[in-house]
Amino acid sequence: MTSFQPPADSRQAAAPRLYVVTPDRGVDDFFESLSTIVSTVDVIVQVRRKSGSEKDIVDAAHKITKLCHEFSRLCIINDRVDIAKAVGADGVHLGQTDLAVQQVREDFDGIIGSTCRNATQAKIAVTSGADYLGVGPTFQSSTKPGLPQPLGVDRVAQIAAGVDIPVYAIGGITSDTAPSLIQHGVYGVAVVAAVFNQPDSAQQQAQRLSAVLSAEPYRSGAE
Repeated sequence: MTSFQPPADSRQAAAPRLYVVTPDRGVDDFFESLSTIVSTVDVIVQVRRKSGSEKDIVDAAHKITKLCHEFSRLCIINDRVDIAKAVGADGVHLGQTDLAVQQVREDFDGIIGSTCRNATQAKIAVTSGADYLGVGPTFQSSTKPGLPQPLGVDRVAQIAAGVDIPVYAIGGITSDTAPSLIQHGVYGVAVVAAVFNQPDSAQQQAQRLSAVLSAEPYRSGAE
């Protein structure tokens, strides 16, 4: 099984298959739900905060990183390498309009993820030193405004088939649609709405997704 190459002090050597991205709102609004997930489910957590002040973003990153490490979970910071370093997070996730993977890799020893929408972007990310890819949106999603048209299962699968690092599909994924992605060579799924849009059952939704993913063996498309 493909695994991350995390820093020496990382909490986990292998990559969980469920990747939870935090909603873009104040951390106190979802922290209780996130805590129940992190304390009971093997997940990676990405802190994604686009709105709010610089202090809000740093405080959220620090609070969530501390929570994740308390339960030996990996914590990834979206976009901001400087914040990832400052709060001691395990890695950073880079979009196509952020710093290049190769540039970040020169002075960052943590996990680096890269958003990709096609095979060319995926191959560049891999050769530049990315540890995993986030590919999407897979299906229609209202979580993030201004998203391009969904790729669909087949196109996500084609990207996964061309690389030898974990690919996480993202965008409109639920426990009902996750199995088809794993069956097509995707390593795991990243979710926001599937858990955080249902705060009363966030833990149950995450547990269900984790169980669904665990039931499907990983079939790497680049063997």
